[in-house]
Parts: sequence; structure tokens; C-alpha cells
Amino acid sequence: MKVVGIVSVCVGGSQSFFSQFMGRCLSHYQSRSPEIILHQAPFTEYQEAIDSKNLADFERPLLKSLKKLKQWGADFAVIPNNTVQAVVESIKAKSPIHILNLVELVACECAKQKVDKVLILGTLQLIQSSVYQRELQKQNVNWGVLDLQSIELMTHEILAAMRLGGDTFSLSIELDAIVRDAARNYDVVLLACSELVEAYHGRLDTLTIDPISLLAEQAIQKAMASNTNSEK
Repeated sequence: MKVVGIVSVCVGGSQSFFSQFMGRCLSHYQSRSPEIILHQAPFTEYQEAIDSKNLADFERPLLKSLKKLKQWGADFAVIPNNTVQAVVESIKAKSPIHILNLVELVACECAKQKVDKVLILGTLQLIQSSVYQRELQKQNVNWGVLDLQSIELMTHEILAAMRLGGDTFSLSIELDAIVRDAARNYDVVLLACSELVEAYHGRLDTLTIDPISLLAEQAIQKAMASNTNSEK
């Protein structure tokens, strides 16, 4: 089996990926599980990138983790975080290790399910990067987002929750009402943030997609493949 490398960006995404990855290995693969290596760059480096509002600032900590994972023997890497997906394409050429494409997985799943219209929920940086919008368009899937004011408010509440920690996450009553009202006009709601998955996965009248769940399944399939050679 291949060795899986996890680039940890935040607690929520990494915890969700590991939990779903191991849970599926134990329940569906006769308890067989591959070796897993995780690297977390100092969170302050990601916080600085968030505060700078410059997506390119995410590259340094991501590449630091990718290089460490390669040195430690990982055959491929996953990045269980939605916001930083905006720079994954730009770091592919610099990365010493293959990276599974989270955004592509989501878009392909939407096309597979013959989804007509997707509501994308996520942080301001993610939405403004248009990384999901471009990939969905390639698959001929229509998409929509909330108004700018609502996206900014959602981002503020998500970042505040990340800093404060806590066991559960929920949006303010005002924003929750906006989300639920908007969701009724779509076939699927893409929950492109672990906090939003916690708040809404399976809890809306509209079908929801958890990107990290798709990433966990794809990583298992790749790790279980017979070819154990490392990939670039």
C-alpha cells in the first residue's frame, strides 16, 4: 500500500479527513489501512496568509509540508482544506510529491450525479478565487454564491470560531436564515469549509456535499492500489 501524506492546515479539515479515512478503512476494507504521515506548519503562517488577503502567501507553508512529507516517505499528499485549494494548481510544479485534486473530485462528483445547479458556500478568499466555479463550469454544472455581504459575514464568523475553538459551530440566526432560503433554489449545496459541514451536512432540505468525504474515499482507493512507487 502507498503511504498517505496529510498537509494539515487547520484542525477541522485534518480531523474530518483522518476520522473518515480511518473509519472507512476499518468498516469497508477489513481493517486494512495504509501508513499515514501528517505535517502541520505553524498555524501562524496560515493566519498571516489569511490576514494579508494574498492567496500566494499560502504557498510557503504548504510547500514546507509537502517537502517534509516527501522526505518522510509519503507517496502522495492530500490537503484537506478548501480555502487553500486556490493555490494548489500553482504549487503543483514546485511540489516534490503528487497532490490529489480536491476541487476536481467535487466537480466530477457533481457531474456524475447529474447536478444542474450548485450553491457554493465558503470563505471570501475561496469564493473570490473562483477555483470551484471554474472546475464546475468545465463539467457543465451551473453554480451560484451568496451576496458579497453574506459571504463576508460568513467568513468573519468562521474565522472567529477557528480562533476561539469549541465543540460545535453554528452561524448567526440572520445568516442561517439567508443560507436556508438560498439553498431552496439549488439542487446541491457545496459545503466548502469544515465548519459549514459541521453546521449543515445532512441538515438542509437540499442535498449537501462534504468535499473532505470525497477526498478521504479517493485517498483510500489510491493508497490501496497495487503500485507502490512514489509519484511526482
